[in-house]
Amino acid sequence: PGGWRRADPARAGGGRPRADAGVARGGCAWRVDVAAELPLQAIAARLGVPQAARHFFLRWADTTLDYDDRDPGEQSSRAERASADMFAYSARLLAEKRACPADDITSAVATADLPAEACPAGPMSELEQQMVFSLLIAAGSETTRNTIAAGVLALIDDPGQWRRCAPAGRFLPARARGWRGGRRRLP
Repeated sequence: PGGWRRADPARAGGGRPRADAGVARGGCAWRVDVAAELPLQAIAARLGVPQAARHFFLRWADTTLDYDDRDPGEQSSRAERASADMFAYSARLLAEKRACPADDITSAVATADLPAEACPAGPMSELEQQMVFSLLIAAGSETTRNTIAAGVLALIDDPGQWRRCAPAGRFLPARARGWRGGRRRLP
C-alpha cells in the first residue's frame, strides 16, 4: 500500500474522494461510482493505460464475461466484437510499450524474456501477451468490483461487523457515518 501511494498520490485516498462526492450529492450508486471505478483506475494505472481509456475495460469485461445473450461456451456477435476491440487495443498498446517501455505491467509483458525453465524460453508470443492483458482486464475489474460491492453490502447488513472493521468510524469522514446502520442505498 505504501508503494501504491508513492506510485500514484492521486489514489492515496482510495474510495474516500468518491464517497465524499456521493455524500455531497446526497447519495451514490456504490457499485458503479466506487466498486467499479476504483478497480478500473487501479488496473489502468498498473497496465500503463491512460485513465481516459479505463472505461473501455469495464465494457469489454462485462461483454465478454456476460452470458445474457449466449450459453456458456458459445460466442455472440457482441462478445466477439468486444474481444476483437480488446485485442486490437492491446496489440497497439503492446507495440507502444515494446518501442518505449515504462514502469508498468504491459511494458514488463511486452519486453519479457522468459528463462529456460519456462519452456519455451525467450520472449512471449504476441498472442500470449494479449492473453495476459485480457486476463488482467477481467481479473482486475470484474472480480474486484464484485468483491468490493458484496463486502460493503455485507457490512451494511451487519452494522456490528462494520463497527468491528472501522472502530469509531475512523475510516469514514464524519458526514458519511450516517450511511451505516441499515440505510441501504445500493443498486
